[in-house]
Amino acid sequence: MESREDEEVIGLFGFEEPLADWSPRKFMFALVCVTDRVHVMKIAANTVAAFEYTLTNAKGDVLDSSNGMPPLEYLHGANNIIPGLERELEGLVAGDEKKVVVEPAAGYGERDERLIAAVPRDRFETDDMIEVGMKFHAQTPEGVRVMTVIAVADDTVTLDGNHPMAGETLYFQVRVAAVREATQEELNHGHPHREGGCCGGHGHGECDGHHHGDGECDGKGSCGHHH
Repeated sequence: MESREDEEVIGLFGFEEPLADWSPRKFMFALVCVTDRVHVMKIAANTVAAFEYTLTNAKGDVLDSSNGMPPLEYLHGANNIIPGLERELEGLVAGDEKKVVVEPAAGYGERDERLIAAVPRDRFETDDMIEVGMKFHAQTPEGVRVMTVIAVADDTVTLDGNHPMAGETLYFQVRVAAVREATQEELNHGHPHREGGCCGGHGHGECDGHHHGDGECDGKGSCGHHH
């Protein structure tokens, strides 16, 4: 008589023969299937996922890409990347590829003209020349915000607090490179740790150079999040 465990195994693989009658080949097939099921980890809360990506806009222009760089690592569920992308990555495993469309509400939000302001030049504590395109960090009631210089006059500097991709529908082509359990230290800090220091050390820019979310190495803004 088959044990309950034997019946569960037989039902799992759809084989009608008792386990004692299984051929070596059938046993190997079952072993491989079970091994795959045990070791394939899905992207879920408290996992660290690494993925390659290409980001384009509605016109098909490439806005960003991991091409030539290591895959972007993030801690799932910790606001390391924009919510619309994170939601679509959940449940994927290493090797999966997916096209993801993220509307502004689930990306960098709609543009807000109230975030554009002219600031007196003497408010800037720098003797360096201020040019269009430069970025500054400003303390706001909502926390630190990255401000981009969009115009420079003799006495004023006009700053835009909107994210450069605010109002954009984003088109991602992603490929999951790896999924692993997060360490307790990573969970405590809210971001992945990799060799080289905070968020990596690959030299791609602000704490990784990939910019797709709201959290930083200190939980406030980058770990690759400002494009």
